[in-house]
Amino acid sequence: MPSKKHAKIFFFLFNRCYLLYLLAAAIFLLSFDKRALTFKRLDFLNESPSELIRIALQQNDPPNPQKLNDALTYYREIVELFPDSASGQAAVGFCYYYLKDDTQAAHYYQKAVALQDNLFGFYYNLGVIHFRMGKLDEAKKYFRQAVAIPPQESIKARVIDPFTQGRNIPLGLKQGYAVASKFILSGKQNTDTIDPETLPPGLFFYAPTFPLPQEGKTHRLKM
Repeated sequence: MPSKKHAKIFFFLFNRCYLLYLLAAAIFLLSFDKRALTFKRLDFLNESPSELIRIALQQNDPPNPQKLNDALTYYREIVELFPDSASGQAAVGFCYYYLKDDTQAAHYYQKAVALQDNLFGFYYNLGVIHFRMGKLDEAKKYFRQAVAIPPQESIKARVIDPFTQGRNIPLGLKQGYAVASKFILSGKQNTDTIDPETLPPGLFFYAPTFPLPQEGKTHRLKM
């Protein structure tokens, strides 16, 4: 028959195990709730992508820095939840470009290219970024890679983007290919400083495809 001492040890161990189970359950629920809260926060910040759309469609209109930072927060959350999203990585790079952080912009576009290497816009943007940084040889390398890509995938990727439906996507791509080709043939020498006036005519920055969480229990990306 178990002694009182054994009973005390049993209840002591039981209580410890019970507390450990409770702690494990609490940690699980907390992590689950944190993910749920992240999606709720993304839903709340859902106006941020509209600022990127406005920038993309009105290139001469200066961006609102506060809204642009909100958009950066939004897309950094997106790539944390969906690190394999090429368009999400590109969206972060897009924000950094307009925040004048070319190093970070290039970093995230290189991530996008590593995830999806068949879209003209990613390489084109890397060319633009390196051109602005004064790295003309690098810019020319990315523009060459851009024009070597057949346009079909880029057209499909942008046509199914809900924010660009109705726009003349093939014409926009044609202009992009023309600008990149002109830059490649320009014969400019590499230099550390570039006068903005030397930018090739028609140079513009491609907007990425916007990833958004879908409604419902399962959150995925609208590509």
